[in-house]
Amino acid sequence: MKTLPRWTWPTMFVLAFAAGAVNVVAMIGLSRQALSHVTGSVSKAAASLAEGDWWSAIGFFAAVGAFVGGATLCGVLVGSTPRRIGRGQVAALGIEALLLAASARWLPLRGISGICAASAACGLQNGVVSLFGGYLFRTTHLTGMATDFGLAIGHRVRRLPVDGQRLRASLSVGAGFLLGGVVGAMLYHAAGFAAMWLPCLLVASLAVGAWWVSPLAV
Repeated sequence: MKTLPRWTWPTMFVLAFAAGAVNVVAMIGLSRQALSHVTGSVSKAAASLAEGDWWSAIGFFAAVGAFVGGATLCGVLVGSTPRRIGRGQVAALGIEALLLAASARWLPLRGISGICAASAACGLQNGVVSLFGGYLFRTTHLTGMATDFGLAIGHRVRRLPVDGQRLRASLSVGAGFLLGGVVGAMLYHAAGFAAMWLPCLLVASLAVGAWWVSPLAV
């Protein structure tokens, strides 16, 4: 069984917290726009196309494109060695923080630029943790983690081996996403789109921490 570094769990919790906050702020402030996952945007685009609302559909597709663009940039920066923290991960987290800062400034303008900046940041984040240590991880949505959690329960019922690391990752991401959503909603009701500064600061802090420990990471 693969062994993950101890800092994996708190890092995934913080990233999921940030993504949960981003998604809830967008859902409240942008008429149920989903930014941290593609499924919601594609469904919204499909509904808009069916209703003949081409302009809205273009906006949703732009968010999807930005998400893919963020993941593409992460692939360029990180490459195919995601187990070790290196300059690629540091750069990706730093750019994500900058994109979230841009979204905090642009979202109040209600234009597509703020939506695309936040969606690209989520794509970058998803790329940073994907396939980490040989596992397929996601921190910006919960469908995969919920599936892993359900499979673990089923295996336990059948008395089959359960991957404890995978299960802890699922719980960490789920708890972080939920708590981030709660805090993000509270901040939005108090300060509007300025709530986006919280995930921005969290990701920036992780970037600084990753830069600090990267020479020692295994």
